[in-house]
Amino acid sequence: MCIRDSPLGLEQVLRNLLFNAVDALGDKGNVHIAASRVIDSAPEICEIRVSDNGPGVPTELRDKLFNAGCITRSHSHRSGLGLTIARRILEQFGGTISYQPNTPAGSIFVIRLLTPAGDDL
Repeated sequence: MCIRDSPLGLEQVLRNLLFNAVDALGDKGNVHIAASRVIDSAPEICEIRVSDNGPGVPTELRDKLFNAGCITRSHSHRSGLGLTIARRILEQFGGTISYQPNTPAGSIFVIRLLTPAGDDL
């Protein structure tokens, strides 16, 4: 199965990442989304990066980030399930999601999906 067969799944993943970024940024900061094809891999992979220049994820929570109930901000009104759901959706399609700190501040979430042969981004 390909993520293209279920575009709502990818939409939900991106929606969760964007809501988290906007919530973390408050009234200040920027969110960027970039997509590219990783052509030096076999099979080819589509990589989507969602980055922001907010406060980032505290070091002590990074290993738990994709676990149910993990909330990175004490003022959040969210359930702590968004990243868990995002990971599960991507895994259904053979994809992955990972976190890395953005330098000098913020977060980067990297989505990697197999690119079906002959597909354009």
